[in-house]
Amino acid sequence: MDPLHTGERLAPFVAWLATRIDDESTRRTYRQIAEHFLQFCAADRGEPDTRRQRFVHAHRDRVSPVTTRAALERLAEHDAVVRRTLPVDS
Repeated sequence: MDPLHTGERLAPFVAWLATRIDDESTRRTYRQIAEHFLQFCAADRGEPDTRRQRFVHAHRDRVSPVTTRAALERLAEHDAVVRRTLPVDS
């Protein structure tokens, strides 16, 4: 995913995070993890079913796996909200 699309994808997530998490440091960490995950996904050629697990493993030297999993859970939660709120085409 190129930087422009990554930014477009992250902007709503960051705004949504602000409604969920009060701590600025945590929000910043989650945003960084989400950004790295999206970049990882764009470059990854492995099995999609194990992509998240492989990312957590590859990212473990930067941030604890617990924090990485929490950030990815928030990203998945945001994605689910977006999917439920998209207009239905008639």
